Amino acid sequence: MTMWLKQSTAVTVKVGPFVDSTDGVTAETALTISQADIRLSKNGGNIAQSNNAAGATHDELGYYDIPLDTTDTNTLGTLKLLVSESGALPVWQDFMVVPANVWDSLFGADKLQVHADEITAGLITATAIDTDAITAAKIAADAIGASELAADAVAEIQSGLATAAALATVDGIVDNILVDTAEIGAAGAGLTAVPWNTAWDAEVQSEVTDALNAYDPPTKAELDSELAALNDPTAAAIADAVWEEAIVDHSGTAGSTAEALDGATAPSAADVADAVWDEAIAGHLGAGSTGEALNAAGGAGDPWVTALPGSYTGSQAGKILADVLADTNELQTDDVPGLIAALNDLDAAGVRTAVGLASANLDTQLGDLPTAAENADAVWDEAKAGHVAAGSFGEEVQAHALSSEVSALNDLSAAEVNAEVVDVIRTDVIPDSVPADGSRPTVAQALLMIARFLMEKGVSGTTVTVNKEDGATSSMTFTLDDATNPTSITRAS
Repeated sequence: MTMWLKQSTAVTVKVGPFVDSTDGVTAETALTISQADIRLSKNGGNIAQSNNAAGATHDELGYYDIPLDTTDTNTLGTLKLLVSESGALPVWQDFMVVPANVWDSLFGADKLQVHADEITAGLITATAIDTDAITAAKIAADAIGASELAADAVAEIQSGLATAAALATVDGIVDNILVDTAEIGAAGAGLTAVPWNTAWDAEVQSEVTDALNAYDPPTKAELDSELAALNDPTAAAIADAVWEEAIVDHSGTAGSTAEALDGATAPSAADVADAVWDEAIAGHLGAGSTGEALNAAGGAGDPWVTALPGSYTGSQAGKILADVLADTNELQTDDVPGLIAALNDLDAAGVRTAVGLASANLDTQLGDLPTAAENADAVWDEAKAGHVAAGSFGEEVQAHALSSEVSALNDLSAAEVNAEVVDVIRTDVIPDSVPADGSRPTVAQALLMIARFLMEKGVSGTTVTVNKEDGATSSMTFTLDDATNPTSITRAS
């Protein structure tokens, strides 16, 4: 039989009977039904464990109380509860989860909510209502009377209507408006002879004053100054104005300079260069000019025609060029090939001597070099005494010599060593420390973990909790792959 549940409401349901899986009759009254054993399917969805963490509690005759929380009952529609526990036959129960209003209207004091907006558009129309369906004859006498209406129903209706006094006030206002509009006339004909009202004078004057104050005309002094500036332009100012004037405004007059400039084309760079170099020097001999310098050089004649050094002496260019020429002539007359040939008379022994090789065979000399192992031996066999300068590595090694400390450890007898070992095994207490999940333990940590696992642990569903020696404080947790028939265990924390 399907039971009804109120949506999103915590409830405890009674499920059973759980009977023995062998004889199918004997009630099972000591089953351990945990959260993981209580399975739910919401409105045909996939089966999953209940959200409520608590397990089931036996009532009697094999019936168990199973708590469901608001998450377990949050989905409208069918809800199937299933329990399959080892040693008992499977048990299930079907529920129907309904809205709170439906539940309360059926099993409580609430009323089922039926709203007008549940009626589809167009369901009640004039054509849907039969002719004469609602008439005076159809309504019983006194069906709508004072006793059938609320005490203030009439007052509420009248408050939304215009009273006689309010209508009279509106009528007076409308009459006044009609009088005023009659004076204006059609298309404003009555406004053509409106007399000036002296009460307007102050307002007009105020507006004019505001306009004049907003305008900032130039004073007489400012005008005189600006006009004086226009009447006294300098020649430079006029020239600038002429040259900066746009030609386009003055190129329409035949024979004007603007027309000529507008149609003129600039000479090419080659034309300009030709004109410069072809220009006679005679017209360009101003003091300090290039023409003056060229004219003076030309008047002295061509200095390079005269044989060098001529009359040049000291650091003058002619004297320097003459000296260079003399040196190059000497190179031409000297026996340069013979000098070069003299450099080629070194034999093999001379070359080896020049580069510092004592043997004729390079391989032999390289073979005489010490090996890496020989160098290492030499370094480690070197006496420290010669290498203890301040800041050196030898000084640092000397300062941290450990020979005396090491030798001090070698005087323990076998009995002393044995006593220390026995003390560790029989007396010392293993520190309360276990490694984090995924980390390798020390020997002491491993022994502590094994001892606690063997002595203090509890199992709930698929969770194994290992406690400390006090039996209450959690030390580690493990997870089983199955609550009934586990085949593996994995550390969780």
